[in-house]
Amino acid sequence: MRLRIAALISTALLLVTLAPAAAQAGTYVFEEAEFVSPTSIAFETAAPPTGEATQQILDGAESVQSLIETSSGDYTGVEVTDTGLAVTLPDGLDIQARAAEADAVTTAQIRFRHGDRSRAQMYDVKNQIEDMIDAGLHRGTLRGVGADPSRGVAIVYLSELDSVALRTELKTRFGSAVVFREMPEMKTLTEERSRDSAPHYAGAGVRLWNDPHTGERGRCSTSFAVALSGSRYQLTAGHCLPGGTNYPDLWAATFTSATKPAAEYYFGTKHTTTFGGELGAPTQGSAHKYGDWALINGSTYSPRVYNCPVGTGYCSSLPVGGASYGTPAVGTQVCTSGLTTGQTCRQFVTDPDWHGVVQGVVLSHITVVQHATTSGYWDCQGVRPGDSGGAVYQGMGNGSVRAMGIISFGDGCISGYTRLSGVRAWNNGVSVVTAG
Repeated sequence: MRLRIAALISTALLLVTLAPAAAQAGTYVFEEAEFVSPTSIAFETAAPPTGEATQQILDGAESVQSLIETSSGDYTGVEVTDTGLAVTLPDGLDIQARAAEADAVTTAQIRFRHGDRSRAQMYDVKNQIEDMIDAGLHRGTLRGVGADPSRGVAIVYLSELDSVALRTELKTRFGSAVVFREMPEMKTLTEERSRDSAPHYAGAGVRLWNDPHTGERGRCSTSFAVALSGSRYQLTAGHCLPGGTNYPDLWAATFTSATKPAAEYYFGTKHTTTFGGELGAPTQGSAHKYGDWALINGSTYSPRVYNCPVGTGYCSSLPVGGASYGTPAVGTQVCTSGLTTGQTCRQFVTDPDWHGVVQGVVLSHITVVQHATTSGYWDCQGVRPGDSGGAVYQGMGNGSVRAMGIISFGDGCISGYTRLSGVRAWNNGVSVVTAG
């Protein structure tokens, strides 16, 4: 028997009242953007969220972000706030024309800021640091590199110890185009709702088995159903199903016997994965190109996601109404759904596009998020071991959710998910299955 019930989305979590309409077109107020001193090598802390954004603002961010990604030399970036959007434009261009262009794609209120560099110039710096990571330079000190398009800076993540010389070197080389954040060594979240029956939902728990199929080797979670060439698959994390896995069958986490349960609790088997090696001993695979994800097939998969808190018994769910295949704006709010922490909302994007190393494997197409209290302070109530492969999404304001990605790593305080752009980079024919 299926232990879940369908429910409408909680407006208290993912939807608040609409903001006022945008100002009259043609009147654009600019403010000065604040940037880190080019001589500072100190670690910064991500700015806490200003509050909940309305659905109008979130939808506007999607539209403006799409515009920016197609004109990366003419814009810097966009940031989500509780009052509207903050769009940064590089000096030296016809910024009034660019402001009018951005204003035309959304009804959300926008304030404009002057920036030091364009999105393309910021990514030139980020790509140079990515090359250092991919070459294995400063391994153990240089954790990764991301981007803050709202300021036009690359965010370099380093260990606290023994990183002063490297920070000095990078600041000398790139100046105000880089800022620094401390990051501990990240671990994937393979470990411990747990009795999901077919058709399977996102946010369910699955049990993994060792190669001889004699004992458990961990638990992970599931993400969204996707379609490719007329067939349907389900997403999970690539590190849950490395390429060297000799017993790649999965079933509902509550079943502890090595004997397969009834067919309705069988999730399927590995179809493809971006990780090589074995669980606990991963190798590079293609995660540096496509991020951390795998596809499973062999069962049936539904366009719904569990949205209940962690626990056993009945669990509510929401339909998947759309998907985002791009890069989110700084400040975007997302929820996650996984075996260990259930639905966890109030997670905010602090780095839209991180590239770095997790357990010796280089990952790309990663977005970094942190969890905030209702008072606006960062805390450590994010994803935990067992949530790997779970769903990342946001409300769409109509009782459904927008698929955003797949949970990859974290330590509760800071976490990362693979964007759907990584799956699309592998094959642009892949699409998230939607309800209705």
